[in-house]
Amino acid sequence: MVGRPSAGLGSRNANGLATVLAMILAMILGMGLWVGSASGAAPPSGAAPESHPAPGPEADGLGSDSIPFTLRLGARLQVRHLYDSGTERHTTSIRRARLSMSGTAYDDFSYLIQTGLAGGSARLLDAFVRYTLAPEAVIWAGQGKAPFGRQQLNSSASLHFVDRTVVDARFSAGRQQGLALMGELAGGRAEYGAGIYNGNGINQSENENDRFMTVGRFVLTPLGSYGPAESAQDYPSSPRVAVGVSGLRNTVGQAPDASSLRRINAEGAFKLRGLNMTAEAYREWAEPMGGDERVTDGWYYQLGYLFPGRRHELAGRYAAISSDVREVGGDIVESGVAYSYYLRGHPAKVQADLRNIRDRVLDADRFEFRLQLQLAM
Repeated sequence: MVGRPSAGLGSRNANGLATVLAMILAMILGMGLWVGSASGAAPPSGAAPESHPAPGPEADGLGSDSIPFTLRLGARLQVRHLYDSGTERHTTSIRRARLSMSGTAYDDFSYLIQTGLAGGSARLLDAFVRYTLAPEAVIWAGQGKAPFGRQQLNSSASLHFVDRTVVDARFSAGRQQGLALMGELAGGRAEYGAGIYNGNGINQSENENDRFMTVGRFVLTPLGSYGPAESAQDYPSSPRVAVGVSGLRNTVGQAPDASSLRRINAEGAFKLRGLNMTAEAYREWAEPMGGDERVTDGWYYQLGYLFPGRRHELAGRYAAISSDVREVGGDIVESGVAYSYYLRGHPAKVQADLRNIRDRVLDADRFEFRLQLQLAM
């Protein structure tokens, strides 16, 4: 993660609890509105509908007769069993438990609020608003994922494997607070995103120095729209291709311990019927004040095949991280295989993977077996 550690546990729990309570209240109100509209008796056939006087401008204080909006409630649960050869332990855990509210308002606005409940505490994950000037120009503000890299921008609900690669964990920008401009070009055959962010991570409402993190991403999809979701659940009869680049610049920490950070990324994806592939490559230049520049590279490749019937999928992965400074964690190789059984596509599925993580500095291997059930609504 790019940035300093998160705020104290007490403050984080308090903010998270307030978010959860607000979401629960919204759910109750939403259900009440739905039940109320569903229980109203329909007028007899041919009868005039019941008349209600329209509220005046004072009804909402905004000078309009009504406030057009939509509200969609969401939930996702991932239950995981892990065997780790490093500890020789079997562990069952709630890997992710999330509640979300999303929708539109006033025609041109959309929003998302999402909180995570795994680990015994609540934490705000996403809270942002989008204002659509045109499909080519959408203003984004709030907290969410910065547009850098492909796998990070893909939801953890839509992966080939139980979780993302070690490369993504090392290089992604993650969730940040800031402002961005994004959009689709050429009828959805290209997309871009560019923004400025605090640069010190999730739930950090103050910048830790006098510089912003700047991020930009551009992706071409010449054969038609192609989102970041892995697998080929749409089973396209013609090829789909995505190629893109992104860049990031940030200053981490405060003087005299601040570091200058630059990252670049190249991404590619392909799918045709059940065959689907994804690959990314990263390079990072990190230079502490008064110190020597350090260069770190990372890349991964994934290949999957979704069998006819769209129930069973096999996938393989190879990922590597290497640095010009020899230290533990700076030279890692991940390799593995995965199987997915789709009950209702990505929203309801069972996944299992087996992977080996090798630290080439320590000349040590660690094997993991992971089994996960996901239900998303």
